[in-house]
Amino acid sequence: MVITQENLNRILKGRRKIQLEDAEEYENRLGLHGIETDKAPNSNAFKKFLNEYPNSLLPNDKADTFKSLITYPLPTVSLIKEIYSELWKVFDAQNKVESFTFENEENLIDFQSYRQSIKEPNYWSSTAWELLKTKVNSIVVIDLDAEQTTDKPEPIFFSIPISSVVYLDESDNQENLETLIWKGTPIHEQKSAGIEEIIYIYDKLSYQVATRKSNSEWFIEFTTPHDLGYCPARYLWTDRRSEMQRSAPHGSELGNLDWILYQTISGRNLELYAGFPIITTYEENCSYVSEDGISCDGGYINNYIEKDGITKYEQTICPDCDSRSLVGPGSVKQVPAPKDNLDADLMPAAEITKGDTDSLEWFESSLDSKIAKVKLNVVGAGGEPNNNQAKNQKQIESGFENKQTILSNIARNLEKIQKFTLDTIARLRYGNDFDNSVISYGNKFFLQTESEALDNYNKAKKEGLPNYVLEDYRLSMLHKRYRNDPDMLKRVTLLDYLEPLPDYSLDNINTVTFIDQKVVFKKMNFNDLIKRFELEHGNIVKFREGIDLNVRIAKINEILDKYVEETFVEPPPPPEPVNKQ
Repeated sequence: MVITQENLNRILKGRRKIQLEDAEEYENRLGLHGIETDKAPNSNAFKKFLNEYPNSLLPNDKADTFKSLITYPLPTVSLIKEIYSELWKVFDAQNKVESFTFENEENLIDFQSYRQSIKEPNYWSSTAWELLKTKVNSIVVIDLDAEQTTDKPEPIFFSIPISSVVYLDESDNQENLETLIWKGTPIHEQKSAGIEEIIYIYDKLSYQVATRKSNSEWFIEFTTPHDLGYCPARYLWTDRRSEMQRSAPHGSELGNLDWILYQTISGRNLELYAGFPIITTYEENCSYVSEDGISCDGGYINNYIEKDGITKYEQTICPDCDSRSLVGPGSVKQVPAPKDNLDADLMPAAEITKGDTDSLEWFESSLDSKIAKVKLNVVGAGGEPNNNQAKNQKQIESGFENKQTILSNIARNLEKIQKFTLDTIARLRYGNDFDNSVISYGNKFFLQTESEALDNYNKAKKEGLPNYVLEDYRLSMLHKRYRNDPDMLKRVTLLDYLEPLPDYSLDNINTVTFIDQKVVFKKMNFNDLIKRFELEHGNIVKFREGIDLNVRIAKINEILDKYVEETFVEPPPPPEPVNKQ
């Protein structure tokens, strides 16, 4: 829908407030387990948790004890951190691809530089990743200044929380937006002019800014046209939960996370007493005397209070006796002593009752099982053995496929929003010179350790498997080794493209007679050729950076082959056999 001055106020009066509030409430539930805070969360989700669990399931005194044992951040926050740390492998695939097509190659180089200047490449694995945990309904917008002050437009992008959205209209495919209106904060000059509210409007034709003074209607102040033909805003996440709500990767486990939180805190109460022995002795006469001079009588203070001419009886618990009744570390429980020789006495003067470790072990096992189930549902079954039980090859492969499916779904969502963002930025900055992009997070994720990949590589090589299988294991091993060193990873990946016959060792390459001797020479002297290249052209990773990878590889190989031509000496032919007469 295109927003105009004529329809703006009518649209805002009919906005779908309930759906937006429901979307915000869903994020509150996500935030309960995902936001790290050192104090009690001030959210409806936390209040609802207290009402539905301790306040509803426990007597008042036990509910108070439960609340006193809550610590912050809440215990489930670390679980979500652990889960998303495992899911972060989505950014680590060895076959990810980024490709951009421009009519003018200079614009391609400029685009790559501009991406760095607005910090786009790292946004998805940092800011967007954090939003996914707790603000999955966020909307990514690509904005443009009303006035251009540089040679090229400088579009920027940022996320809008659903709590700031005033109105939105989804497209028919429920992925893109037709219209977005979100509220901002008036600046000082606007407030001085009596403006109390400001909104920003995005649709397929333009960017607009509207303001409103006290008890007045909205008025569109500025309109900046764009030539996109679509609204420059999109949900961060594609997978849909309901209208105006997106489904976070762990969203289906919120109920289980609530119960894990309740059980974890309840377990702290169990730990206070179940693991410790209790000493039972004969009780002694209590010497407590209240301020009114009333002595303890069997653990109670009996008092008569006169008020308005009426005498009332009041009984309260003796504080000294009450303090001795608590169960915990070093607890002592007192029982009545025999009254006379005829009173049965089957207990020694002091008796020790061992802690209830069976309950503790059951509780821990039950909690671990619930946590493992949540991890399984969100992350997928691992290829590694569980509970020290060996797995056969089919089980391992099945576990990898399960994780692969989950990571691939996350990758699909991130690919869509990143491609939308980059395509929109490129179209706003370069117009028709930009053609298209390919954004693929890949599908070969690091589900094996480096040593496992190396073992698989050596085994495949020994068994004579095809080179494309060797390449898969080799790249997996290299990416795993350098995953925390992105600069080195770029270098070894580029060199892997350049080195001839990477799966042949220097020892066995000379045994293959059908290989061109210049290829053998290039292989044998590869390190020296790269050193010469970098002496003459600088860091090979920076050489023609920003252009298409295939073009870069071709240009570098052209230079390396020139070096080979300059230094290669054709080996002399083998001597002819001597004919013996």
